[in-house]
Amino acid sequence: VLSDGSLTAEGRDAFIKLAERYGQRVSFYTVPEIQPDVLANVRAVFGVGSLFRLFIPELVYASRVIYLDCDTICNLDMDEFFSLIPDEVVFAGVGDIGISRRKEQRERLSAMRISVDRYINAGVLYMNLDMIRSKFPDFGATVFGYIAESRLPYMDQDALNMFFQYNDAPLILLPDRYNFLVGGTDRPFLPGGEYEGKILHFARDKPWKALYPAAMWYWKYFSVCLGPEVAFDRMCMLG
Repeated sequence: VLSDGSLTAEGRDAFIKLAERYGQRVSFYTVPEIQPDVLANVRAVFGVGSLFRLFIPELVYASRVIYLDCDTICNLDMDEFFSLIPDEVVFAGVGDIGISRRKEQRERLSAMRISVDRYINAGVLYMNLDMIRSKFPDFGATVFGYIAESRLPYMDQDALNMFFQYNDAPLILLPDRYNFLVGGTDRPFLPGGEYEGKILHFARDKPWKALYPAAMWYWKYFSVCLGPEVAFDRMCMLG
């Protein structure tokens, strides 16, 4: 768990107890202070917490990680995800269909010399930390530099894709189900079985703000974490 030090003792205890319930353990990392020129270009819709993933190679001494946004639900065994990635790959992710389908975004990325066909959604991101530290030791500083230079519409996601493409970083694109964007006109309303075996990413319509079929997967795991009574009360508040 990455935080800026604002995570309360109560919050830490909740994470620890949840991990212990399933025979797991959780580690906590406090990110360094972010420079003012970067903070000046933070977009409120994403928040400063979106930048914390850029510190992972510096803080986490594992060999490989899969970063997940807080609005994702995993309906698959993550060992399957790791097994897809060859050892020589540094980064892996899923193409952002929300970006690629919009003409104005394709034109924007083209002007930035970014191929939309290799533009990924960074909400689910595989990183080979050993290779980042050895081959791209300035990874974090470079990406923060891109953010400091310009107020990017998709902030660190844009900056990460700039890094991948400007620096020829070994990146592979994964099948859509490893970052299944639940948004638009159809995906929130698919038959229940269509959401199984996927990493669901509620990047647009947040399930804690509105009720719709796909949101039930969020509330299923919310119930597991905090109890069915709490989940029911929260859902009733949404009407």
